[in-house]
Amino acid sequence: MPFNLESKIKHFLVINKMTIRDLSNKIDMSDANIYKCFKRNSIEVRHLIKISELYDISMNYWFSDDDIDIKPKVEVNESNADLTRQELEFLKKEIELKDEIIALLKNKK
Repeated sequence: MPFNLESKIKHFLVINKMTIRDLSNKIDMSDANIYKCFKRNSIEVRHLIKISELYDISMNYWFSDDDIDIKPKVEVNESNADLTRQELEFLKKEIELKDEIIALLKNKK
């Protein structure tokens, strides 16, 4: 099967729930230039490298005949990080309480 840049990039976009505009903003390339790349079925390797680095995708993905299983990148923002920290603190307290209960039960014997 011949290389098809457009199908590879569109597959990547679907997996990551992105648009051409989202991608163009991430790789500092205009929407129009991405569509030109589709028409030429060619793109500068530096752009593929940038996408691969940003989204932790093997360069093999771009050149393989089959769609290697790629996973969407999870964007971590400050509110997500705060929730994760709060959840971590809550779980630490739960473990401390569990340990106290275990200690009390052991002393009761």
